[in-house]
Amino acid sequence: MQDRHLTRRSFLQTISASAILAGKFAPRQQPNIVMVVVDDQGTNDAGCYGNPVIKTPGLDLLAENGTRFTHGFCTTASCSASRSVILSGLYNHANGQYGHMHAFHHFKTFDHVQSLPTLLNRAGYRTVRTGKYHVAPPVCLCV
Repeated sequence: MQDRHLTRRSFLQTISASAILAGKFAPRQQPNIVMVVVDDQGTNDAGCYGNPVIKTPGLDLLAENGTRFTHGFCTTASCSASRSVILSGLYNHANGQYGHMHAFHHFKTFDHVQSLPTLLNRAGYRTVRTGKYHVAPPVCLCV
């Protein structure tokens, strides 16, 4: 399958359009979405990205049958702040999560910001998050 070159913005626009049109589709017609966000993984740390030694059959299969991003850039260090940008589609100054989510910093996403899992859930998707999240508030409609 050919790589589909999507920007973060076009990906979020596609997801938003899907959320708006969700009422017109039966759940079985909606595409499956699996988003994997990792810290400290280089561009050559998986088979689907060209590493001939590291065996990643699960990731390779997802990449072969889905969308593989090849040009991702963080607006901030790979931490709470960058995850808040990925999940909201808004830069930090617009979403409120300026740095590490710790109580003593008082860094958290503004209450009016809706995350991708919340929007997908409203569109009829069953959503779940697992692993490192570290974004506040920890709002995710998981069904």
